[in-house]
Amino acid sequence: MVLDGDVFDVPIRKDIVHRVVRWQLAKRQQGTHSTKTISEVSGTGRKPYKQKGTGRARHGTLRGCQFRGGATMHGPKPRSHAHKLQKKVRRLGLKIALSARTAEGKVSAALLT
Repeated sequence: MVLDGDVFDVPIRKDIVHRVVRWQLAKRQQGTHSTKTISEVSGTGRKPYKQKGTGRARHGTLRGCQFRGGATMHGPKPRSHAHKLQKKVRRLGLKIALSARTAEGKVSAALLT
């Protein structure tokens, strides 16, 4: 079987393969983790005790992060973990992977179709 040299004979660059693998894994992440902020926690908005004269710290609500059952500050929110990778780098990563498989002798006719 005759293989095309510009696809199956590319010098192997680990940095390009690493970038492509990290890009694929980042796209695969769900990113659905979430915690509740102070506006999402159930509880009253009433001031728990008066501002002065108790000897305690000033608080406006019991939904703050320092109280049990309160919010989580700076916690995770749903987001996409994906980042962009240039098409030329993606193609080069595939060529490098095919070249590495060819060098190992692990390319079969089923892989090429």
